[in-house]
Amino acid sequence: MASKKGRELIISVEDSPGSATYTQVAGLRAKQFIHADPSTVVTDEQSPGRFEERETGYAVKSVRFSGNGRYTSHATQRKMFNALWNASAPLNYKIAVPGLGVFIGPFTNDSLDLSGNHDGELGFSAQFDSAGEIAYTPAS
Repeated sequence: MASKKGRELIISVEDSPGSATYTQVAGLRAKQFIHADPSTVVTDEQSPGRFEERETGYAVKSVRFSGNGRYTSHATQRKMFNALWNASAPLNYKIAVPGLGVFIGPFTNDSLDLSGNHDGELGFSAQFDSAGEIAYTPAS
């Protein structure tokens, strides 16, 4: 199987609540996507050989994504900042993962960092956590 390009991981924010139209977050150069459904330890005195036993289906699922890049003051970047600054309702995001599928749902912006040297461009990084049910459409 051919490898995928990092730029094929696309993060977009919904244009307006309920519109189901999304605009790619501007300025991103590096992105990360994490899905977690941790197992739960169910070990007790009856566990064979006293080895730790784990089962799935008890823990809380979560989806997290982050990105960093060049700050451009694009409307999508301002929308992310305003949602964080105003502690507003979570925004809907769409994350397209090449070869895996598309994830859509509400996410909270947990941090937005701006940084830069006096002789360089202004950079930003942001982290988001799922804030409700995330719809998943597998890649075809």
